[in-house]
Parts: sequence; C-alpha cells; structure tokens
Amino acid sequence: MIVGKSNSSNGEFDTIVFASRRIDNVFIPTSIKRIDSFAFCLCEKIESVDFSGDSKLNSIGKCAFAYSSLKRIIIPSNVECIEECEFMMCKNLKSVEFEKNSKVDSIKNGAFSRSSIENILIPSSVKTIEKLAFHSCFNIKSVEFEENSNLVSIGKSAFAQSTLGKIVLPPRLETISEFVLSQTKLTKISIPSSVKVIENNAFENCDCLDLIEIDRNSNLEFISGCAFSNSLIQSLVIQ
Repeated sequence: MIVGKSNSSNGEFDTIVFASRRIDNVFIPTSIKRIDSFAFCLCEKIESVDFSGDSKLNSIGKCAFAYSSLKRIIIPSNVECIEECEFMMCKNLKSVEFEKNSKVDSIKNGAFSRSSIENILIPSSVKTIEKLAFHSCFNIKSVEFEENSNLVSIGKSAFAQSTLGKIVLPPRLETISEFVLSQTKLTKISIPSSVKVIENNAFENCDCLDLIEIDRNSNLEFISGCAFSNSLIQSLVIQ
C-alpha cells in the first residue's frame, strides 16, 4: 500500500492513498485516519478489511472499495460518513456492520448500490440516507434502525429495485421520497406518525405489498396519487 499525509506540515503518515489491486486481506493500524477515494477500488482479490481495536479512522473517500471483491467489513466508530459509491458494485459484500457508538451521520448517493449486502442495522447517529444508497441490492432482505434513530430523510430510489422484504421506518422520518421503496419485495409497511409527505411512486410496483398501516396520530399531510401505483395492496389499516 502507498501511505501519505493528510497534512503535509505534519510528520504523521496517516492516510492510505493506494493499494495494490492484488491485495487480499488487509489490517489497518491505529495510525491511519483516512482511506482516500478509490484506494481499494477494483481490488479483485480482497476479501476482508480489519481495523485495530483503537482505530482512529474517521474518513473513507468516495468509491474507496467500489468494484472490489470485499466480503465483509466492520466500520470503525469514528467514521463520520459513508461516502458516495463507497461500496458500489461490491458483488461479494454480504456483511456490513458498524461499531457501537458509531458517528456516521449520513449514507451518501449510491453508497451500497448493486452490492450483495443481505441485512444491515443502521446506526442511530445516521440522519440522512441519500438517493440510490441501496439501489439494486438483489440479495437484501431486511433493513433495521437502531433504537432512538435520528433519521429524518431517505432520498429518491434509495432502496428501489431490490429484494428488500422488511423495513421498519424510524419514528423521526418526515418524508417518504420518490421511488424510495419501489419495486421491492415488501409485504407490509407501517407509516410512522412523523411522516408528513409520501411522494410520487414511493411504493410503485410493489407486487407483494398487502398491508399498509398508518398511525392514528399521524401528521400525514399529503399522499401523491401515484404513491402506490401498480402495487397490489389488500388492506389499509389506521391504528
């Protein structure tokens, strides 16, 4: 690997700039604070990345592991953001975990799109999931959120065209965006009372969607006329 400095005036080599495309398993020492954009992109033999128990890593650049053969990763607690396309097209990536007390506050555009992730627990620190974040994840079964989730926004098509079958939307979510859960395998969805708007085609072509539950104390102000287009809904329950 090529290691560099995040600050040229500092004598500390704390950044992974580039890794050999033949690298297989990686251990990231405590001294590393950043993994640069594209650092492990196209690493076709890499299977795992492990971090020291007292990792100081706080930043991973966009596309850092994109198109790699990575199978699993545990994101250190000091990392503040999952950047754009960070794990895009990781077709062997099934397991992604976050250390306790994670500081991740956003999952950016296309971060996990077209990966093979199966299940994920989103840390309570995450406030936004941007568009296409989990788009076309053809092995994903469930998405869960930690208790006391701070999530308020999920972007357009974030989970669209995936095999997602289960998601419990967190209690601070305000908007269900366009196409956000379209063409998924959801069988039921509960709309939290915090949701004010359900946008166009939010649940379009959800062939398995039988049940929609809406909280009796809902703050819902607007549902687009196309929000559930071509979905085979059997029941709407207000409770």
